[in-house]
Formats: sequence, structure tokens, C-alpha cells
Amino acid sequence: MNAFSHFPLRRWFSGVLLGAAALIGSPLVRAANAAEPTSDLATLDYSGNQAALAALDTELAAARQDPTKLAALQQRLIAVVRDDESTFAARQAACQRLGLLLPAAPSESLTAALRALRPLLTDDRDVDLARLALESVPGSAVDAVILEALERAGGRARLGLVQMLGRRHSENAVPALAGLARSPDDELATAAVSALGETGGPGSVEALAQVPTKHAVAITQAKLQALRRVPRSDAIPILRAIQEDRAVAKHLRAAAFRISLDAEPAAAGDRILAVLDGDDWDFKAAALEAVSGLSADAIVPKLAAKLAGWDPATQVAVLASFTRAGHAAAVPATVNAAANEDSAVRQAAIATLGFLPGNADIARQLALIASRAEGAEARAARASLTRLDGPDVNRTVLSEAERGEPALRVVYIEQLASRAIGEAVSLLLRCRNEPDGEVRIAAVDALGELGSMAEQPALIAWVQAASAEEERTRAIRALANLTLRNPDSEARGAAIHAAVEKAPPELGRQLLPVLSRLGGRANAGCAARLALREDSSLAEPAVDTLARWTDGSALDSLATVAEKAPAPDIRRAALDGALRYLERNREPWNPDSTKLIARLAGAATELESQARILTLLRRANDRAAIRIAKSISSNPSLAEAGREAIDVIEANRAGPPNARGSGNQRNLKNIMDGRTGTRWSVAANGDEWLEIDFRRRRPLQTLILDQTGRVAEFPERYEVFVTDDPRAPGAARASGAGQRMRTTIALPAGTRGRYVIIRNTADRSDSSWSISELYVD
Repeated sequence: MNAFSHFPLRRWFSGVLLGAAALIGSPLVRAANAAEPTSDLATLDYSGNQAALAALDTELAAARQDPTKLAALQQRLIAVVRDDESTFAARQAACQRLGLLLPAAPSESLTAALRALRPLLTDDRDVDLARLALESVPGSAVDAVILEALERAGGRARLGLVQMLGRRHSENAVPALAGLARSPDDELATAAVSALGETGGPGSVEALAQVPTKHAVAITQAKLQALRRVPRSDAIPILRAIQEDRAVAKHLRAAAFRISLDAEPAAAGDRILAVLDGDDWDFKAAALEAVSGLSADAIVPKLAAKLAGWDPATQVAVLASFTRAGHAAAVPATVNAAANEDSAVRQAAIATLGFLPGNADIARQLALIASRAEGAEARAARASLTRLDGPDVNRTVLSEAERGEPALRVVYIEQLASRAIGEAVSLLLRCRNEPDGEVRIAAVDALGELGSMAEQPALIAWVQAASAEEERTRAIRALANLTLRNPDSEARGAAIHAAVEKAPPELGRQLLPVLSRLGGRANAGCAARLALREDSSLAEPAVDTLARWTDGSALDSLATVAEKAPAPDIRRAALDGALRYLERNREPWNPDSTKLIARLAGAATELESQARILTLLRRANDRAAIRIAKSISSNPSLAEAGREAIDVIEANRAGPPNARGSGNQRNLKNIMDGRTGTRWSVAANGDEWLEIDFRRRRPLQTLILDQTGRVAEFPERYEVFVTDDPRAPGAARASGAGQRMRTTIALPAGTRGRYVIIRNTADRSDSSWSISELYVD
């Protein structure tokens, strides 16, 4: 009987196919298939359109056990692999799927596949593709093809075949591997030794015994691996010999000891205790690792009985093994260890109690430690009390939270939330009238976690009644947490809006952060109503809250404040907040964008703000935007900037730019598709280029190369050319070094042209130049 059993390969492959079927039905893949037309698999690359791969997997899942369909798919995949015009990504994908089909293929189909794939086995690059297709395919026919290729292959291909044979665990390969293990080529010999270990079985063990001892460490490692496929009765003497051989490295002797514990489970307990009594930590680590594989009923009582007698480091390690076993026999010893004079033992025991069967007494002990200890021990006690499971634990926490010394009550109240004890809500509401401030703070925190929208008015009242700054801050946070759990983002803040607008200015200011945390148009509208008040002590923090809103839902409110606020400073702050948001966020332009800009332009009375609006208008593409630019440019100081903005808008109206460049041309559309989740990417060898055709001559100020998702894949050095004739680009208009995340390139004033050419001029070994989105101003 072997020491280890193996999961059937065919069952695994069936599971993969079933998983593929489930994947095809997922919304993600359905969306991918709906969004992009199916393209040729042979042109697949590692980014961009993956529709061909999704379509292939759909066919695989649909074919299931239909031999005719599977055979046709196999032939198509082999054709992709053999086609010199196929991309490496396509050939790799094809071989991966052949690896799913071939294990269950009929013999004639497998023979045809082996004939087609045989040339890959001796190629230094393609051997990895062959491994994807064949490594997991069982049978002597595959072994024979690999062994025949092994005789002809050299270099990297031969090493790959040796590794492949090891992964296949085929006894047919043992003679060939045994011969290579005696090779004068150390790299090849070591690989063969490792493969013999992976193959396992008596033949491999015997072959390893004949290998020259200059590879002693590798040989011993391989023996240990091979012995896992040897009958236990034969493996045990060899394992003991390795364990007792002082010439063998200690970590390998410890590994032999570890494997022998699995081979002799009946004697493992006493052997583990003997090692733990000693001082060899290599063997102790191996012993403790084996504990989880033994019967907890047999080993845990023995360990618990001896725990207090071991040194602190061993006690800590054994306590860690108790967390994995979770056995009741460990509880008394662990409770005693929680009072040990050694701090490391105490902390380990406290942490372990949370993984063992609990009861009311243990809950009280952990709460006491949490309330009186400091630092790591207090944190461990809280974590264990949260995790503790057992009869009466929740009842104890709930009852103890109502009475007792304040520090202890705080711990129990925190646990009401950590343990999600919903029936505690009424108790928490009563705590608002407690005399102790720490109890009130703990209660309002817990109420924020446990409460529902029914408790929202009570929390608003708590905020209004709180006299201490810390308690009020925590009540506001709890109010936000509770409200955010309501999925109705527009209606959930109605009660808060009413309270904010009726509250005295000081309380209104303190509730403003709740509005920004809730987000959305309705909450922004509430903040805007405060910003429109004449009381500057409320209007100023309200407009500041709007200006720091995390998304665009506050833009309409900012525009309203910029138009209507009675105080000029508030109007300017709102206008600046809206412009800063628009400058930071490059969202696709639409008619609503133009309407918003029109409102902001109407509120802008200062030259600096009007100039910023003209810069934003360079993103627009409609006639309404041109009218706004003309209106602003009536100011002589902005006439030139206005003309440039109009020229850019007209160019945008001519249609989206065309792009050409190095590498895969199909991916170039990704650089201006409005999505940072797609990208254009090429290897950075120092001669890559990108050309953008704007269809007509236009002004250019700034280029931004956004590398979202590929933050380090910037051009090492770049040059930028602006021209009307790409065949004669002239001198570079800008040059420099790329930057992480975003590379911003400022062009000289007055730069105009139809084409922009960006060149990477320096090599970055083993890296790429990627652009997720190209922004042009």
C-alpha cells in the first residue's frame, strides 16, 4: 500500500471542462462575447480582444462528451499550434486546451496529436507548449514519444523533457532518468535526480542509490520525495537510516523524521513527545507539523498533559498546534497557560482560547484580560472573545454588558457588535443615559454596527445630545455607518437632512461629514442648501464639504452654489471646487458636460477661472461648447485661448483620432476608448513609436500617458514630434523621462499640427511600454 493516494486525472479534466461550462455562463464572459465580435484565434495576444478565446471555451463546454465535436476541436487546435503565423499567445492557449482534451481522447486521436506535437518536444522554446498539451496525458504512448525526443534534444529542451517525465510519475522513464542522473553535466544530472524523486516508487529509490555522491543533498531530497510512493513497510527503514545518518544535513534528517511519522501513525505520538522534550528545533518543527495529521483524540491529551513542563518557546509552538486541532482536551492546560509568568506563553494561550470549545467562564476570563491587560495581550483577548464559540457565551456577553465596572462593561459592549448579537440594540439605546463616558462611546459604536434604519432617529438624537467632543464624533460615525447599510442611496439620508437643516450651526457643521460619507445627489443637495445660507460659519464648511466630494454627484450642487450663494467667497470656492474635480477626472464628454460648463462659465467672473474653463472646453465636441468658448473669448485677454479652444473643439467634431504604432495594431484603439481597464502595450526595446492622427490641424498643449494598471510600464525616454506630415516630422517638440502612473508631457506654447508622434528612445530590459489611456489637451 502506498503512503499517498492520487486524485484520478480523468476526473480532474472532467472537472475542468465542467468549470469551463460554468464560466461560459457567467455575466463576465457573456458580456465579453456581446461586446466584441469573434476574431481569429491565431492572432490572439495577451491583451485586448479575448473574444476568440471565449468563443473557443464556449465550444469546448458545449462539446462535452461528443467525440465528433471534440475531435474537430482537437484538429483545429493542433492546426493553430503548427501554424508559423500563429502568435505565441494563440499557440499557448491552444496547447492549454489540448491538455484538457487529450487525456480523454480515443487512441487514434491521441496518436495523431502526438505525431503533430512531436517536433515541439525538441525545440528550446516550444517544449513548454508541448508540456502544456502532454504533461498530464497518461499512458505509455506519451511516455514513448517523450523518451524518444529526450534522446535527440539538447539544452533547455532536454531539461524541460526531464522535468516533464518527473511530473508524469511514469516508471517507464526511470532507466533514462537514472542514466542522465550520472551525467557530467551538473545541471542535467540535478534535474534528473529531481525527476526521479518526483517519479517515486521502488525503482526510483534504487536508481538514486547508484547516483554519484557529489549530488548528495539533491539525492537525499529526491529519495524523500520518492519514498512517498513506496510501500510503507519498505520506506520506514530507509527513512530511519536517513534520520540517523549524521552526515546528512539536519533539515533533511528532520524531513525524514516528518515523513516517517506519517508512515507510522501508531507510534507517532510518543515519538513527537520525545522530540519535544529535547532541544532540536528542526525536529520540533517537523513534529509539530505532523500533529494536525494525527488523531486529535490520541495526541492532544498527551500534549496538554506535558505542556507546563516544556520551555516557553516549545509551549508557544504547542499552543499553536492546539489552535489547529480545536480539541476540548486542550482547554484546561491552555487556561492555565494564560496566567503563565512568561508573556509570550500568556499571549499565545490567550490567542489559542478563541479556537477551543468555549463556555461562560472562559468568556469572563478573556473579558477580564482584555479590560486589564495592555497592548498585544489585550488585543489577543478581544480577538479570542470574538471568536469564542460554546454554550452560554452570547448570553454571558449580553448579561455582563449591563452591569459591573465600566472598563469591563466596555469590553462586553464591544463584543455585542463583534459577535453580532442583534438582541442587544435596546440595551445599547439605554446606554445613552449612562454616567460613564467610555461606556456611552462603546455603546454608540456598537449601535452603529448593529442598528437598522429604525435606530437612525435615535442616533441623530444622540449626536444632538452628546456634550463631549469624542462622543459626538463617534455618534456621527455610527450614524454614517448605519445609514450606509441602507441600499436606497437617495432616500436614506432624508432624516439626516431634516436634522442638519434644523440644527444650530455648530451641530450642522458636525453633521456635514455624514453627508459626504453618504455621497449621492440628495446629500450633496442638502450640503448645497447649507452653503447658500448667509451664515458664513455654516456656509464655508458646507462648500468645503462639497468641494471634497469623492465623485461627480456634487457637481450640480457646486454649480448652484457658484451661481446663487450670497457671499462672493462662497461662490468662488464652489466654482473652484467644480473646476478642480473636472480637471482631475477625465470622464467622457456628453451634452450634460456642456450644460454644466455653461453654468460654471456664467458664474465665472475672474480671468483665471475663465481660462480654466477654456482649457476644459478643449475636451468638448459640440456646437454649444463652441458658443461658450466664443462668449468667454470676447474678453481680449482670452481671445487667443478662446480661438485655440474653438479649433480643438472643431477638430474633436471631425471624429475620433486614428492611431498607428508598434506592435499589435488592433490594440491601438484601446488608448482612446475612455476605459483605463484596456491598454496598448509593446516591448520596450528603445525603438517603439505611436502616431496619432487628429484628422485636421489643431492646437496642442499637453499629452498625458495614463498607465493605470501598468504603473511601471512607462517610456524610459521619450521624444514627441508634432507635424502635418509624418514623413517629415522635423525636430522633437518635447523630450524627457517617463514617470510612474502617468507621464505628463507639456508642449511649447503655440504648438499646432495634425499628427503627434511619440517615440520611446531607450531600452528597458524585460519590460513594456503601455498606455491605458491617452489624454490630449
